[in-house]
Amino acid sequence: MEAQLVYPSRLEKYARRLLDELVKRGYSVSASVLERIEEAQAKFVVILGLDREILQALHSLPYETTVLPVAPPSYTGYIALTPMDKCAQVLELLERGRVTPLRLPVLSAFVDGTKTVRAVNEVAVFPRRSATLLEYDLEVNGDFLWHDTSDGLIVATPLGSTAYALSAGGPVVLLDAEALVIISVNSVEPGRRPVVAHLRSSIRVGGVSSRTSVEVIADGVERVEVEEEVRIGVAGYLNMVVAEDRGTALAKRKFTYEELRELPPSAKFVLKVLEDEGELGISEIIDLTGLPERTVRHALALLSSRGFIEKLEDPVNPKRILYRVSRK
Repeated sequence: MEAQLVYPSRLEKYARRLLDELVKRGYSVSASVLERIEEAQAKFVVILGLDREILQALHSLPYETTVLPVAPPSYTGYIALTPMDKCAQVLELLERGRVTPLRLPVLSAFVDGTKTVRAVNEVAVFPRRSATLLEYDLEVNGDFLWHDTSDGLIVATPLGSTAYALSAGGPVVLLDAEALVIISVNSVEPGRRPVVAHLRSSIRVGGVSSRTSVEVIADGVERVEVEEEVRIGVAGYLNMVVAEDRGTALAKRKFTYEELRELPPSAKFVLKVLEDEGELGISEIIDLTGLPERTVRHALALLSSRGFIEKLEDPVNPKRILYRVSRK
């Protein structure tokens, strides 16, 4: 069986171990460095990395590819659910038919009739400048749902429901649910609630306007300016091998959206960045938020004390501390 191994260059020594394991099991393996990959070729792809690196790799995969996300040593993510030392066991179960890959929908966003981007987590529509309102109309399957003014709009898959959408007040959707979640972020209408639509729904965000330019953001990876409308729907699927459903665990979280609302703006901003980008060091958080170091450290301490985030060692550099949204 053919397989492709995708990994970031910094994890090359771990990639060699995975490569040896795959070859030992009879796979014909090609290896690709994440930073230079354009499109995966094999029908079965093993991706080694942190969540944000795996998410980046997923954007290069053709529909119907079977994917095994693998976490490097001392790391467990929301997408990288298979620890490296358990990879052989999971491969054995997969080969024996004991594990059935989950069908993960891939969103397509058609922007102004000219440009298409894809996302496995979420498509977000936001003004480019923060603290600026967005005005838009929302239609689902041709039916007008609302005219709204808010910070932005998120359309999330079940996989993405536990990322940015969760911090914006959306529900946790289990991975096998045939649903999409639509969330107005900080609407001026107090009664505006998230909407759960069928997975095959056609969503149109039209009449887009703001005091600044507006962007369609796919998984925080790709950004495209939108002038008038964006049409969103499921265009295909990936088949992901998972050992556990992170949505099941997250559904048991003890903190609530009410607790999130009580956080100061700086802490919400840091939490949003961690939800969007994955595991980050403090210097990366400072760069991405533009906040002073003292403010970031205070926000991290507050989020940590309330159980929203947790620390972990960088698997490549144990002296470096990473922060991520808590799995507890």
